[in-house]
Amino acid sequence: MKLKTIFELIKGKRDIKSLMVLNKLFGKKCLFIEKQNIYKNEIIKYLNNHKVKEVFLLIEEEKEIPEEILNLLKEKKIKINLHVHLIPDTTKISYEKKYIKTARALDYLITNFILPTEVAYGYWRFSYKDPELKKIVNKLNLKLSKRRWHIYDYWLI
Repeated sequence: MKLKTIFELIKGKRDIKSLMVLNKLFGKKCLFIEKQNIYKNEIIKYLNNHKVKEVFLLIEEEKEIPEEILNLLKEKKIKINLHVHLIPDTTKISYEKKYIKTARALDYLITNFILPTEVAYGYWRFSYKDPELKKIVNKLNLKLSKRRWHIYDYWLI
């Protein structure tokens, strides 16, 4: 990729393919873990071989985070935050459903002795315009995560 193209992308001229390239270049210290049961070995290898500063764990009902990943994150003192998927247009589901899903995900981390400070909802482009999510995050003593360069676990394969 040409340097001129990279500067154009940083300024805002982006498509999906370009965003992936930029995130892979600049986002190596922030890992979004979404498919921990499928890519467990790749995640562990990446965490052992790279200087990851923070992760956002996707917590879904009835899916546990592998203990090896949780222990490695704690051992390496990597900041662990919460990642929650709702639906792209969060205004189409009730406040109660959004609150319950976020609170249950937070409870899961707390029961594993992890106290996150931020939550990143999926579908950033839409979810950060939802005023109810801001209320929920405040009520749960969390911060709404700001967008940052990052990579996903399924990019590690």
